[in-house]
Amino acid sequence: MEEPEQTGESATPTPQPAHDHTGRFIPVVSRGGVEAVAGYNIPGKDGWYVEPLRGRRDFASEPYTFTYGGSGPTATMLTLSTPIVREGESVGVAGVDLDLTELTKTVRRMYTDGSKAVLLTGEGTFLVSPNDEAAGKNVTDMPQPMRDVFLKAARGQTAHGEMKDATSGETVYLVYTPVAIGDTGKPWVFGVHIPASRIFAEADASLLRFGIAGGAAFLLVLLAFFYAVGTVIRPLRTIGATVDE
Repeated sequence: MEEPEQTGESATPTPQPAHDHTGRFIPVVSRGGVEAVAGYNIPGKDGWYVEPLRGRRDFASEPYTFTYGGSGPTATMLTLSTPIVREGESVGVAGVDLDLTELTKTVRRMYTDGSKAVLLTGEGTFLVSPNDEAAGKNVTDMPQPMRDVFLKAARGQTAHGEMKDATSGETVYLVYTPVAIGDTGKPWVFGVHIPASRIFAEADASLLRFGIAGGAAFLLVLLAFFYAVGTVIRPLRTIGATVDE
């Protein structure tokens, strides 16, 4: 979406498709066609628009629930947006909404040996949680060791820790690492929870092969996702350059 030119004229612009009453070009493209985006200027819901416009850097939203067609199936979504900059000034914003359903399903079924993968936003919200109880919650609601390793990883460092599993009482080792999301300045955090028994148990060859295959497959899924994020951000910047021209 692009801000209207400031001409000094007070006349109300003639309404045009995919524009609002101020003259802003605000198209949103979906399966239903092209229309004017709604709610971009509602306080508390306009971060995807206001933050790139004012801060001139990429933006990644917190996850939210979206209902297709207003009454259809629901999905966990994420909004990525980037500023359109002309001669050093932000003149608009381009963005895209991503459905995270398949990512979360794939990650949750990747490990069956007791190890668990987690993925959190820069604000600490679980995109992929270690258990159903943590789904959609913030890491601040989790045990102190998880909060500590998250905070360190969110500051840009790989972090290690350990804690007791609330159900089994077994020691679980935590490894969290930051993952950059465009130029947002707020990395996401990817982590693995590994039971002590998994580390120290004598694994037979088949289990070892399974672990290697599972780890490699998960890594490929994770790399594919962040590659997809990159391929989204780059076209958004291209849109900005095209609008500038």
